This record gives sequence, C-alpha cells and structure tokens, in this order.
Amino acid sequence: MIGRVFPKDMVKISAIRYKGEIVAVYYSFVVQRKIYCYITGFDYRLNKHGPGTVLLASTIKKAIEEGMEEFDFLRGESDYKYKWTEARRKNITILISRNKWKHALAAFEERKKKALAAKAKSILPQSTYLRLQKVRTYLKLR
Repeated sequence: MIGRVFPKDMVKISAIRYKGEIVAVYYSFVVQRKIYCYITGFDYRLNKHGPGTVLLASTIKKAIEEGMEEFDFLRGESDYKYKWTEARRKNITILISRNKWKHALAAFEERKKKALAAKAKSILPQSTYLRLQKVRTYLKLR
C-alpha cells in the first residue's frame, strides 16, 4: 500500500530481526537528502538490549553513507531523541477559520491539550508517561 501512496524512493523502512522476528522498526520519509523519522517501534520485551537504539544507530550510519544531509526526528519530546542531539525546533500550530468562534474554540482546545500533556509528563513516572504516549499513538493509527 505504501508504494501506491508515495514514490518508492521517498519511503524508507528499516527493521532488525532477532530469532527470526522483527524487533525494531523505523518508518521514515526521504525528501531532498533529508530523512524524516515518522514512526518508530520496538519489542518492549527486549528493551534492556536496546533494539531501537541499535536500529537507530544503523539507520543513521546508512543515511550518512548514502549522502543524506539531515536526520530529523520530527516533533515530540521523547527522551531517546536527546541522546542523539541537543538541537530542537519549535513546532507551531496555525489555525485558519472563517468563523472566529470556531477558531477560538479550536485554539483553546489545542492549548489545553498541550498543557495537559506537559502536566502529565511532569507528574507521571517516565515509564508510565512513555506507555501512555505509545497507547495514544496506537489509537491514532486505528
């Protein structure tokens, strides 16, 4: 299906196997010599062995060998990203609406959602917060 939606040279799927099973995956887009890491995942049962870290290192190494100029983790404040870089980019949301009340309500909802996420991250144990992020991502994909 991916090949029908995007040109094949634009999509990059990296994976590693352990005992015949895929244990980590990176799903990225390549545009003008830049890799945009869209979705990642790994088998939590093997967390102590770091399959996601191993795959990320391999993916970045291959990107360098292929002449890529940038590897972008995209948005999100996941801790693993800051083990690889200190660089940050600010994301902004621009809402445009003909109806000022709908616009105001949408902007209010967006601010509340961000505030709630920041509060959850500050009070929950990191492992719980990360699990909630994974559940949220899973639900969005369904």
